[in-house]
Amino acid sequence: LFLHCTGSGAPTVVFQGGLTTDWAGVQAKVARVTRACSYDPANGVWGRSDPARTPRTARDVVADLHALLTAAKVPGPYVLAGHSDGGLFAQLYASKHPAQVKGLVLIDAVHQNYYARRVAMLETLLPPAASHATVRALRARQPAILDPEQIDIETSLAQTRAALATAPLHPMPLFVLTHGHPDRSASNPRVDAADERLWRQLQDEIAALIPHSKHAAAKRSGHDIHHQQPELVISAVHRVVQAVRHPTSWKAR
Repeated sequence: LFLHCTGSGAPTVVFQGGLTTDWAGVQAKVARVTRACSYDPANGVWGRSDPARTPRTARDVVADLHALLTAAKVPGPYVLAGHSDGGLFAQLYASKHPAQVKGLVLIDAVHQNYYARRVAMLETLLPPAASHATVRALRARQPAILDPEQIDIETSLAQTRAALATAPLHPMPLFVLTHGHPDRSASNPRVDAADERLWRQLQDEIAALIPHSKHAAAKRSGHDIHHQQPELVISAVHRVVQAVRHPTSWKAR
């Protein structure tokens, strides 16, 4: 696995989701105040890591990251900053390795129950034939040429649900960033609106996983907040890093 670490200091911020190049601008700013690391996952498009057998699951990704940080002797404790599926994987990592993770920044992260809740929503909004077709399309894995990572999202969600049920996230600084400008699918406006309501509700539920979490909307961003409003991600990471260093400052702000 290709790993890119910059800066110095503790805690170490580890970015999860996409490639090192996706985090370059954010990492450069974070590295001014603490050590920051990003990596290319196995099978990532244009990534510099070796391939791995597919399909992959959240458990595989977490095992890879844990082995990578151990082999590279990257010092803890860690603040995990995860985007989208990477936010789901960050939750699983924090559940499995609670002693290592002292803070989380979840950037439009996937909720452990997203798939099941979305399927249930579609079944109430669409006629049976249309809902069945939509659910089949959701469950169909894209060919490797379009999706080289081949993440089995249903299994990944189930793994994360089981882990969080057994080992809930321990109290720590948590900052949730949610998109405020939906990426429209140009399909069914009614479904789009319901999707957006569900996503926001699930983001609220992610923020509720830990007491005293912070939750902010990126009003000018779609799903890729770290590209469209990177300054919000940088600020959130800085605040969590400072809270890890000075725990009493978190609740007071």
